Amino acid sequence: MGVFSSATYWIGFYSNGNKEKSYGSNWQNIEFLLDHLMENYVDSIDRNELTQKSITNLLKELDPHSTYIPSNKRESINESLVGHFGGIGIRFMILRDTLTVVDVIAGGPSYISGLQKRDRIIKIDNINVAGIGLTNQMVLKKLKGKVASEVSLSVLKPNKTTENKVLQRGLIPLKSIAAASMIKKDIGYIKLSTFSNSTDIEFKNALSTLIENGMQKLILDLRFNGGGYLHQAINVADEFLEKSKLIVYTNGAHSSKRTFYATNKGLFEKGELVVLVNSGSTRLESNASKSVRNVT
Repeated sequence: MGVFSSATYWIGFYSNGNKEKSYGSNWQNIEFLLDHLMENYVDSIDRNELTQKSITNLLKELDPHSTYIPSNKRESINESLVGHFGGIGIRFMILRDTLTVVDVIAGGPSYISGLQKRDRIIKIDNINVAGIGLTNQMVLKKLKGKVASEVSLSVLKPNKTTENKVLQRGLIPLKSIAAASMIKKDIGYIKLSTFSNSTDIEFKNALSTLIENGMQKLILDLRFNGGGYLHQAINVADEFLEKSKLIVYTNGAHSSKRTFYATNKGLFEKGELVVLVNSGSTRLESNASKSVRNVT
């Protein structure tokens, strides 16, 4: 308490009483505080981490939708919006500290190379990855990469034999529609996980297929949908609304009002609709990264 009180008095002295350096703006005051914390704080601190936390906490005072995305997360966020990335095409989980293949994406590099469910990857580029405290993020960093770049794998098969494979990374699609099926003879279900570049096309295809199968009622599951492109969300809503119905408008202190209306006839204007949402439906970042299943 004594150290904290002394430091507080010292900072206050320099910010109010010391006229050697003038800090005119609020941002300069923040810079001043960070400078002196770096030089005099009792413990070691990371300036960049402290700055990012300050920005994050500042935006929390605005609304749930204003979010700061650090540069190290920008690429993964963009992937979910663009709808594809460079990878080897597997879904995986870390089972007993070993990278285990849960599923292989048809037509992808892993599928072509003969990788199968239950295979365990024990080395990546000749570096051991088994029994080292492997995390999902470590796997993604090692297996994702530029399209056409190569990665070598050592694979332990269920029969205990080991195979070495060299894969060429391909363009792996990230689908917006996680599931689309009939759950009763007239009730359809669509799980929509994000609003990416291809969402409207995927959604129309899924909706058309269910209608052909006799769907009259639809459950649209938006739980843990972290958002995405506004125009794609508008296109999805357009399928449920009659022409000229208001979908949404945007307005801001520094931008003029923009209004969006339903256009042509939607595929499901007359049917019964139930929309499922939860607390994760309003976040910019979804909780998918916390799942035990991942895709690369």
